[in-house]
Amino acid sequence: MQRDTVRSSVGDTIAELTELLKNDNFELFHFSELIKDNALSFDHKLKRGKLKTRNVIKILELYNYSQSIIDDAKNTEEEYFN
Repeated sequence: MQRDTVRSSVGDTIAELTELLKNDNFELFHFSELIKDNALSFDHKLKRGKLKTRNVIKILELYNYSQSIIDDAKNTEEEYFN
């Protein structure tokens, strides 16, 4: 499977799953993270609702993922979440 196809499938799946869960009367919950001084931390508190931040790209950069993975994540974010 080509990278664009995988990226498209993942973006579509996340958006579709969120909507399906909301429409089927599931309550959405999330954890949130804090990135400060190039360090990642979590408060480990479960919060109601859909995730409000998208720090995954910064997390990829913090953990030195390859630039191609970071670029793919940025492209996916621009295509599906902006």
